[in-house]
Amino acid sequence: MAPEAALHGPLQKQLGTRYITSDPRPEKYPHAKCEPLYFPQDFAKFEDGYFDAILHNHVLEHIPGHYGDHLLEFTRLLSSGGRMIFSFPGPYKGMQTHEGGEHLATDAERLEQFRQIDHFKMIGDDFHDTLANLSNGKAIEDGVTNDLRASLGVRPNKAPFFIWQRD
Repeated sequence: MAPEAALHGPLQKQLGTRYITSDPRPEKYPHAKCEPLYFPQDFAKFEDGYFDAILHNHVLEHIPGHYGDHLLEFTRLLSSGGRMIFSFPGPYKGMQTHEGGEHLATDAERLEQFRQIDHFKMIGDDFHDTLANLSNGKAIEDGVTNDLRASLGVRPNKAPFFIWQRD
């Protein structure tokens, strides 16, 4: 996925044609030649183990349905030893996941409940158990220190990246 301009250049240079970008609105990323993919329905376009790595930055909160189901589909798409690297707003401390924004009638309701009109969920503390319980692999530490976060312009203890590796 990862069509963002800051990621596209380095990933394209390193991976060439093996780097596939996607977004449901590819016109937002004219530099990246995105595949127009809509999840969860477009998971079925790819066979098991299709990717060596999947990078998705702030994607889960935009996909209708339960995030645990989406994580299972992403892990299904990984080859043996493949890694999924991802982030999302949160997890929100002291709160359980709140989902269902796709069922709300108005953007105003989504804004009120999920802080953004195109968010369908707020992922809470239960995320850690969900990630730990994914089968056929394991979560691994991201290794990003607060000093490195500061050098990248990210606030300390914020914006964690999660990494999950398939067995």
